[in-house]
Amino acid sequence: MENFVDRILETDRRARALLDEAQSEKKRLLREARERAEADVRRRDEQAKAGCAAVNEEFARREAEAAEAADRDYLRCKRALDAAFEEHRKAWLAEITGALRKGE
Repeated sequence: MENFVDRILETDRRARALLDEAQSEKKRLLREARERAEADVRRRDEQAKAGCAAVNEEFARREAEAAEAADRDYLRCKRALDAAFEEHRKAWLAEITGALRKGE
């Protein structure tokens, strides 16, 4: 009987050792999984930030190009208006001063 009780106690010790080992393994695996997940989140966050920066740079480039095109168009229109004014200025002055002289 004593031998039987000893075997039960030894079996119980082995079972506890296996459970402790399994718990330790579980904790290790969870810790490693958490570390991999956190690293993946950091990597994806960096990729997202890089993507946002690329989009912002592209937007700034397009905005600058649009502003330059608008400036060129404005200058072209201003020069055309200035040229038309200069072309007709003498005639307008003559018309205005002639009307003033006639008392109109």
